[in-house]
Amino acid sequence: MIAKLYEHFCKNKDLLPEHYLNLAESFGINRAVCDYVAGMTDSYAIKVFTDLFIPKGWQHI
Repeated sequence: MIAKLYEHFCKNKDLLPEHYLNLAESFGINRAVCDYVAGMTDSYAIKVFTDLFIPKGWQHI
């Protein structure tokens, strides 16, 4: 899960919060994404992973 989040945000840096975009300018995208993912709580990392990679079921209108 952590590796997938890392890869995803490295490839989609525009999805990072502004603070981490600024860090990427100074220290590189790898460091910024590493810091972002490392700072996630377990529950937040699971939520982000679920939102990005787990298919949603059909929703009734």
